[in-house]
Amino acid sequence: MLEGLPIDPYSVLGVTRDASSEDLRDAFRQKSKKHHPDHGGDDWAFRIVVHAYNLITSGAALELSRTLEQKAAPPEENARIRLGVHDKDLHPARIVLVEILWMRYAVDDFFTLLSDKAKHPQLSGSMKVTWPDPELPGDPRGIPFADRILLALNATFDEVRGKTTPLKARSTIDVGRFEAWLSYPNGKAASAAFKHLHVQLRARGLGARQWTRDMILPRE
Repeated sequence: MLEGLPIDPYSVLGVTRDASSEDLRDAFRQKSKKHHPDHGGDDWAFRIVVHAYNLITSGAALELSRTLEQKAAPPEENARIRLGVHDKDLHPARIVLVEILWMRYAVDDFFTLLSDKAKHPQLSGSMKVTWPDPELPGDPRGIPFADRILLALNATFDEVRGKTTPLKARSTIDVGRFEAWLSYPNGKAASAAFKHLHVQLRARGLGARQWTRDMILPRE
């Protein structure tokens, strides 16, 4: 969710305000290819590039530019939620909740994220795994095959911990509830770990409802 962020979309794409449609497309293709996560880029930078292009092509860029000239307002909050994978083909009792946390330093100019010389503004990343959904009624120990699900979650946790080499990892089972936490050097590593986790869950007849929380910390 990038709505409201004080970016100059023309600076992000590296074009002038009188750029032609063809120049805009070429700049967008070049920037998006460079920063696409599938090509080793940063997910946050890629989203900024896409958001900048959408602003310009939707005609909202001019109004935003005028606002920025008057006052570059800071974000209203330091955390943003991005919804991700949601396996809707399974019963809710077989869905595992997964939150990925990205912790980043705030930057004065989002254009610095796109610079080859910029230091990567990430502090850490983590993944929290919870089962069952706390909103499900009743005692989780009464869920059909709860014991098997807990065994599958333990096996999945061990597999992911061994394959993704987290900095720290722990898991607990308390009154039939499973919770695990794994920390990584950055959010990109945590997101990659989730992909492995998701494969393991599906292989064991489970699914995921995943979201990403971006924590933006003020730079001293």
